[in-house]
Amino acid sequence: MLGIIALDNPMDRRYFVAVDSENTVQGFVVFVPFQGGNGFYADVTRRRKNTPMGVMEKIIITVFETMKSEGVKWGSLGLAPLANVRESEQCKPIIGLVLEFIYEHLNNFYGFKTLHQYKKKYGPTLWESRFLAYYPAVFHSAL
Repeated sequence: MLGIIALDNPMDRRYFVAVDSENTVQGFVVFVPFQGGNGFYADVTRRRKNTPMGVMEKIIITVFETMKSEGVKWGSLGLAPLANVRESEQCKPIIGLVLEFIYEHLNNFYGFKTLHQYKKKYGPTLWESRFLAYYPAVFHSAL
């Protein structure tokens, strides 16, 4: 789930940009369609290091208001890795404990909690669990 900006080949992506009074880009979000165009998810979000507080929130709220007025049914901010894993019935208890430990204590490696809190503040109507398993080829030969 690593998005690309793809200005050279935008296809059906939608770009939303915030600029200041000097016309300097302060932040942007690239949305990609899903559900046959009935939905869009935030694929890439970027902001300048010293962008004023609230710029990204303004972009996101404006995007969802715009898309709602256009009749778009679904809007998604994407994944919040490792959030609420123990609440899922599909996750075995020991695995849930390990993943919850990672979520709680390894935020210097990846901002799991920060990302989850950022997305949670928009008051999503639905959180869906998603699981991804990866079995690298290097392990195939070891068996």
